[in-house]
Amino acid sequence: MSETAYRYAAALRRTDCRADVFLTSARAIPAQGELWQVMIDPSIGLREKHAVLNRLPELKEQPMLRNFYKLLVDKKRFSMLPEIADAYHDILLHERGESVCTLRCVRVPDDQRLSAIARTLCRQHNLRGVEMHVVLDPDLIGGFVIEIDGVTYDKSVRGQIEAWRNAFKEVKEIEFFRRDYLDSARRNRVL
Repeated sequence: MSETAYRYAAALRRTDCRADVFLTSARAIPAQGELWQVMIDPSIGLREKHAVLNRLPELKEQPMLRNFYKLLVDKKRFSMLPEIADAYHDILLHERGESVCTLRCVRVPDDQRLSAIARTLCRQHNLRGVEMHVVLDPDLIGGFVIEIDGVTYDKSVRGQIEAWRNAFKEVKEIEFFRRDYLDSARRNRVL
């Protein structure tokens, strides 16, 4: 998530705009193909886009939200709406002492295992709750990768292989420098 999306979300959160109305409309607009294309098409003028926003029934009673959408149009950032909605959702979770967690794994864990992971993350990150998003990733080979609040826990087979590969590279580099140093020392004694 970009810093720009987060700043827009944080600014909107400080207004009197209703969170449920924003999140519902921010997810509905991209799902409406023609409407979304009009709003992100750079060849369509600002007036036309503003007129479209003025006609949307869900924005009639929400002048703050309509103005926010117009600002996104004016700044040519309307295409960021889904990302802004995600950032807004994250802000709401953090206000409640919760967070989003992405769990990447080869197969979906059962509910008992997911609950145990959530409890552990809540303890480690001092949270009241965790919203778990499971993403299947067969490239991990086995194990899992957890991302929460900017922290990544990589317990995957692929991650372990990569760690070993990096460790072997370091050993080779150390061995190369050691040989180079010894060769240099031998030459200096000979001279």
